[in-house]
Amino acid sequence: MYFNNPITIQETLLPKFLSTFISGGPTFDTQVIRTFRGREARLARHRRPINKYVIDNCLLTHAQINLLLQFFCARQGKHNAFLFMDVADHMAENQQVIPSQQDDKSFYLAKQYSDIQQKESQATYRIILTPIKETIRVLYEEKQLPEESFKFDTEKKLLVFKKELNPALIRTYFSFYIPVRFNNDQIEYESRIDNMVKVKNCSLLEILL
Repeated sequence: MYFNNPITIQETLLPKFLSTFISGGPTFDTQVIRTFRGREARLARHRRPINKYVIDNCLLTHAQINLLLQFFCARQGKHNAFLFMDVADHMAENQQVIPSQQDDKSFYLAKQYSDIQQKESQATYRIILTPIKETIRVLYEEKQLPEESFKFDTEKKLLVFKKELNPALIRTYFSFYIPVRFNNDQIEYESRIDNMVKVKNCSLLEILL
């Protein structure tokens, strides 16, 4: 027995043919307690959402189920994480960066979730650790920086600049993947009389790094 800590993210994508069968989205975990006087006390277990997905009503050919099983076993069930693109939430535009504790040249990419009625201090942020590197654009003082002036460090998960910049003047644009793992160590499936294979239980859970 051994523990994989931190969890390994394998740089591979969920097979595309599964995309049409996936449903899900952001989930919060709020504990609600009702007092003796009938009031509610609410405790947020985490401030940012965790995305959950279900592969549902999934009918596959024998070739497709074979690919899914190979992918599942290669990840060792829920042991290793992989990448998934959420069609509804995979882009970030005009976003601020978050300073790291490394140095004054390194920053975390982030996406802010808020509405026009919220103050910035009330916004929810998602730290983006798996951007699509070739899509990253950076503006400084509203002017686009050349690509050679920065890089994304895939090991430290940081946006690194060649020189020190004022983070308040940095804006980023990029697409990103969501790191997920299987939520089960077993996939159940059954054969049908029409020669298709139905996947009965398969879900994905976003991991926080």
